[in-house]
Amino acid sequence: AESAILSTTFAYKARCYKALDKTNLARTAFESALKFAMASGNVDVCREAEEFLAETQSESIVDDSAYL
Repeated sequence: AESAILSTTFAYKARCYKALDKTNLARTAFESALKFAMASGNVDVCREAEEFLAETQSESIVDDSAYL
């Protein structure tokens, strides 16, 4: 139950950041939302987070070369 609450809480936080055009903060919040949504089986949050993260992949601050 805790994971489900955290997934929706982080998703709400991400939506707020998204509305404020704070994409990097929204991405961070959606990453957390996705983690907890996957743990709790919250399919709606998983879908929303995955879509946003995919749409904003070009704005990721992760250094891709670190994984090569």
